[in-house]
Amino acid sequence: LLGGCLQVEERYEKAIEAALGERLQYLVIEDYSAATEALGFLQKTKGGRCGFILRQQATGKPKVDAQGSLGCAAQFVESSELLRSTVDLILGQTLVVERLEQAMALPLREAAMVVTLAGEVFYPAGIVLGGSTQNDGFLAQQRQIRQLQEGVLHLEQAEQHDRAAQQILEQQVSDLVKALN
Repeated sequence: LLGGCLQVEERYEKAIEAALGERLQYLVIEDYSAATEALGFLQKTKGGRCGFILRQQATGKPKVDAQGSLGCAAQFVESSELLRSTVDLILGQTLVVERLEQAMALPLREAAMVVTLAGEVFYPAGIVLGGSTQNDGFLAQQRQIRQLQEGVLHLEQAEQHDRAAQQILEQQVSDLVKALN
């Protein structure tokens, strides 16, 4: 999934998630033949629908920037080198702003879309999308999973250290008991 391959600073998660929308759950594949094969399988098995992003097709347009924006959405996303051009293509024409008022003040012809840090989306066709959600978004959940995994690793290392210290103490106690007898 594309979303599982991206890292976004917490401050920008809602904006990037709003800009990507359902594309966060698209599969990144190499070429049209892989997409054709996967779609054929889904149709044959009545397996539902799936979106694909063709990695080799990603040749980026120039990134947009406009006065009053925080910058191009692509700059707030970390990815592997293999996906960098894909991220630039998908988010390179999207501007990020802090607040709703700033989004409304920008001429939309500057970008394919404008997103706020709160996750509102402004499309050039006059469409505005926003509101609130009760749950953390996909990117926030991915960040939380990474943080939990790091926490588990830290605890495992601490446990190993404590077990080694316990073994040393047990040996010292054993040595003292032998010395007393």
